[in-house]
Amino acid sequence: MRVVKRMDLIVPAWLLILTGSGAFLYCAYAGLLTP
Repeated sequence: MRVVKRMDLIVPAWLLILTGSGAFLYCAYAGLLTP
């Protein structure tokens, strides 16, 4: 049960990290395209 609870905490954390890094890369890429 502890492992399941840990996974439930790890998955949302990875989702936040992926979305945050994706948004950062998108903003950086858009910033490079726009002079």
